[in-house]
Amino acid sequence: MEEQLKFTCGQCQTKFLDCIYWFDSLYYAKFDHRKIIPFCGPKCVDTWHKENNVRDWELRKQPYPKGEEWDRVMFLHPHMFQSND
Repeated sequence: MEEQLKFTCGQCQTKFLDCIYWFDSLYYAKFDHRKIIPFCGPKCVDTWHKENNVRDWELRKQPYPKGEEWDRVMFLHPHMFQSND
């Protein structure tokens, strides 16, 4: 039987199936490319935000960047984070 693809938490490296928490660089001015980081739960989101001082980051003003890389993300799938190694 084929092993099911899983997400890896961007904070604690736990493997998990369903992702409802993630960081999206779309909303922060300091990023010139898209970065999405999945998290296993709210505790890891909070820890990551505090460790990276996200509260101090400047929010990106609208209009947001255009193009496929910047399309709105409504859900994540583990294949979006698989490397080609």
